Amino acid sequence: MDHAKAIPDLLKAGIDVYMLRDTAEALRIGDHHRLHVIEHGCQEIVSRWTVLPFYIHHDVPAAGFLIVTSDGEKLLFVPDTAYLTNRFTGVNIIAVECNYVADILSNNIHKGSIPQVVGYRVRRNHMSLDTVIGFLKANDLSQCREIHLLHLSDGNSNEEEMRKRVQEATGIATYIASWQ
Repeated sequence: MDHAKAIPDLLKAGIDVYMLRDTAEALRIGDHHRLHVIEHGCQEIVSRWTVLPFYIHHDVPAAGFLIVTSDGEKLLFVPDTAYLTNRFTGVNIIAVECNYVADILSNNIHKGSIPQVVGYRVRRNHMSLDTVIGFLKANDLSQCREIHLLHLSDGNSNEEEMRKRVQEATGIATYIASWQ
Protein backbone atom coordinates (compact mmCIF):
# COMPACT_ATOMS: atom_id res chain seq x y z
CA MET A 1 0.00 0.00 0.00
CA ASP A 2 2.83 2.41 0.73
CA HIS A 3 3.88 2.23 -2.94
CA ALA A 4 0.42 2.84 -4.36
CA LYS A 5 0.28 6.57 -5.13
CA ALA A 6 -0.20 6.08 -8.87
CA ILE A 7 -3.17 3.71 -8.63
CA PRO A 8 -5.86 6.36 -9.26
CA ASP A 9 -3.93 7.50 -12.35
CA LEU A 10 -3.60 3.91 -13.60
CA LEU A 11 -7.33 3.34 -13.22
CA LYS A 12 -8.10 6.61 -15.04
CA ALA A 13 -5.79 5.49 -17.85
CA GLY A 14 -7.82 2.30 -18.27
CA ILE A 15 -5.21 -0.05 -16.83
CA ASP A 16 -6.37 -3.06 -14.82
CA VAL A 17 -5.14 -2.91 -11.23
CA TYR A 18 -5.04 -5.88 -8.87
CA MET A 19 -4.81 -5.32 -5.11
CA LEU A 20 -5.77 -6.64 -1.72
CA ARG A 21 -9.16 -5.60 -0.34
CA ASP A 22 -7.41 -3.95 2.65
CA THR A 23 -5.33 -1.86 0.27
CA ALA A 24 -8.36 -0.77 -1.77
CA GLU A 25 -10.20 0.20 1.42
CA ALA A 26 -7.21 2.07 2.87
CA LEU A 27 -6.82 4.01 -0.39
CA ARG A 28 -10.59 4.64 -0.45
CA ILE A 29 -10.90 3.24 -3.94
CA GLY A 30 -14.53 2.39 -4.55
CA ASP A 31 -15.98 0.22 -7.25
CA HIS A 32 -14.15 0.62 -10.53
CA HIS A 33 -14.41 -1.62 -13.57
CA ARG A 34 -10.59 -1.84 -13.79
CA LEU A 35 -10.09 -2.68 -10.09
CA HIS A 36 -9.68 -6.38 -9.28
CA VAL A 37 -9.61 -7.36 -5.62
CA ILE A 38 -7.35 -10.30 -4.82
CA GLU A 39 -7.00 -12.35 -1.65
CA HIS A 40 -4.01 -14.05 -0.05
CA GLY A 41 -3.84 -17.69 -1.06
CA CYS A 42 -6.35 -17.38 -3.94
CA GLN A 43 -4.95 -17.87 -7.44
CA GLU A 44 -5.91 -15.35 -10.10
CA ILE A 45 -5.58 -15.72 -13.85
CA VAL A 46 -4.25 -12.47 -15.27
CA SER A 47 -3.99 -12.64 -19.05
CA ARG A 48 -1.79 -15.71 -19.60
CA TRP A 49 -0.30 -15.68 -16.10
CA THR A 50 -1.37 -17.44 -12.93
CA VAL A 51 -0.78 -15.21 -9.92
CA LEU A 52 -0.79 -16.48 -6.34
CA PRO A 53 -0.70 -13.74 -3.67
CA PHE A 54 0.72 -14.79 -0.29
CA TYR A 55 1.19 -13.17 3.11
CA ILE A 56 4.25 -11.09 3.84
CA HIS A 57 5.17 -9.25 7.05
CA HIS A 58 4.84 -5.47 6.76
CA ASP A 59 3.13 -2.67 8.70
CA VAL A 60 0.56 -1.99 5.96
CA PRO A 61 -1.47 -4.42 3.84
CA ALA A 62 0.87 -6.11 1.39
CA ALA A 63 1.40 -9.35 -0.49
CA GLY A 64 4.12 -11.30 -2.19
CA PHE A 65 3.37 -13.03 -5.48
CA LEU A 66 4.27 -16.30 -7.14
CA ILE A 67 3.66 -15.72 -10.85
CA VAL A 68 3.59 -18.61 -13.33
CA THR A 69 3.63 -17.93 -17.08
CA SER A 70 1.69 -20.00 -19.60
CA ASP A 71 4.91 -21.84 -20.49
CA GLY A 72 5.64 -22.72 -16.85
CA GLU A 73 8.26 -20.11 -15.95
CA LYS A 74 8.01 -19.06 -12.30
CA LEU A 75 8.74 -15.60 -10.90
CA LEU A 76 8.76 -15.00 -7.16
CA PHE A 77 8.11 -11.32 -6.37
CA VAL A 78 8.67 -10.35 -2.73
CA PRO A 79 8.38 -6.63 -1.96
CA ASP A 80 8.28 -4.90 1.44
CA THR A 81 8.62 -7.58 4.09
CA ALA A 82 10.74 -8.20 7.16
CA TYR A 83 10.98 -11.95 6.58
CA LEU A 84 9.33 -14.89 4.84
CA THR A 85 8.26 -18.22 6.28
CA ASN A 86 7.04 -19.61 2.94
CA ARG A 87 9.15 -22.09 0.98
CA PHE A 88 9.18 -22.28 -2.81
CA THR A 89 10.34 -24.82 -5.39
CA GLY A 90 10.96 -24.59 -9.11
CA VAL A 91 11.30 -20.80 -9.17
CA ASN A 92 13.25 -19.45 -12.17
CA ILE A 93 13.56 -15.78 -11.21
CA ILE A 94 13.42 -14.25 -7.73
CA ALA A 95 12.84 -10.54 -7.17
CA VAL A 96 13.17 -9.93 -3.44
CA GLU A 97 13.45 -6.96 -1.14
CA CYS A 98 16.94 -6.51 0.31
CA ASN A 99 16.59 -3.20 2.12
CA TYR A 100 19.58 -2.79 4.39
CA VAL A 101 22.85 -4.12 5.75
CA ALA A 102 22.49 -4.54 9.52
CA ASP A 103 25.91 -3.03 10.36
CA ILE A 104 25.29 0.04 8.20
CA LEU A 105 21.86 0.60 9.76
CA SER A 106 23.28 0.19 13.28
CA ASN A 107 26.12 2.63 12.55
CA ASN A 108 23.67 5.18 11.13
CA ILE A 109 21.52 4.93 14.26
CA HIS A 110 24.58 5.18 16.53
CA LYS A 111 25.88 8.26 14.65
CA GLY A 112 22.45 9.90 14.82
CA SER A 113 22.09 9.92 11.03
CA ILE A 114 18.68 8.35 11.47
CA PRO A 115 16.44 8.39 14.56
CA GLN A 116 16.19 5.19 16.60
CA VAL A 117 12.45 4.99 15.91
CA VAL A 118 13.14 4.94 12.16
CA GLY A 119 15.76 2.23 12.63
CA TYR A 120 13.26 0.22 14.65
CA ARG A 121 10.64 0.53 11.89
CA VAL A 122 13.17 -0.51 9.23
CA ARG A 123 14.14 -3.62 11.22
CA ARG A 124 10.50 -4.59 11.86
CA ASN A 125 9.25 -4.10 8.30
CA HIS A 126 12.09 -4.57 5.83
CA MET A 127 14.41 -7.43 4.97
CA SER A 128 18.10 -7.22 5.81
CA LEU A 129 20.83 -8.69 3.64
CA ASP A 130 21.42 -11.52 6.14
CA THR A 131 17.70 -12.34 6.25
CA VAL A 132 17.53 -12.45 2.44
CA ILE A 133 20.48 -14.82 2.29
CA GLY A 134 18.87 -17.04 4.94
CA PHE A 135 15.59 -17.06 3.03
CA LEU A 136 17.31 -17.96 -0.24
CA LYS A 137 19.32 -20.77 1.36
CA ALA A 138 16.13 -22.22 2.88
CA ASN A 139 14.54 -22.61 -0.56
CA ASP A 140 15.10 -24.94 -3.49
CA LEU A 141 17.12 -22.82 -5.93
CA SER A 142 17.92 -25.63 -8.36
CA GLN A 143 15.81 -24.04 -11.14
CA CYS A 144 16.66 -20.41 -10.31
CA ARG A 145 18.78 -18.55 -12.86
CA GLU A 146 18.43 -14.92 -11.66
CA ILE A 147 18.00 -13.06 -8.40
CA HIS A 148 17.03 -9.38 -8.38
CA LEU A 149 17.42 -7.35 -5.20
CA LEU A 150 14.71 -4.72 -4.71
CA HIS A 151 13.92 -1.76 -2.48
CA LEU A 152 17.46 -0.99 -1.29
CA SER A 153 17.65 1.80 1.26
CA ASP A 154 19.52 4.88 0.06
CA GLY A 155 21.51 5.29 3.27
CA ASN A 156 21.52 1.84 4.84
CA SER A 157 22.69 -0.36 1.98
CA ASN A 158 25.75 -1.08 -0.12
CA GLU A 159 24.73 -2.28 -3.58
CA GLU A 160 27.93 -4.06 -4.48
CA GLU A 161 28.30 -5.79 -1.11
CA MET A 162 24.69 -6.97 -1.28
CA ARG A 163 24.93 -8.22 -4.85
CA LYS A 164 28.25 -9.96 -4.22
CA ARG A 165 27.20 -11.65 -0.96
CA VAL A 166 23.93 -12.97 -2.40
CA GLN A 167 25.65 -14.23 -5.54
CA GLU A 168 28.40 -15.91 -3.48
CA ALA A 169 25.86 -17.50 -1.12
CA THR A 170 23.68 -18.87 -3.92
CA GLY A 171 25.92 -19.25 -6.97
CA ILE A 172 23.17 -17.51 -8.99
CA ALA A 173 23.54 -14.36 -11.11
CA THR A 174 22.36 -11.48 -8.90
CA TYR A 175 21.31 -8.00 -9.98
CA ILE A 176 20.33 -4.76 -8.27
CA ALA A 177 17.01 -3.35 -9.46
CA SER A 178 17.31 0.35 -10.29
CA TRP A 179 15.27 3.14 -11.85
CA GLN A 180 17.74 3.72 -14.73
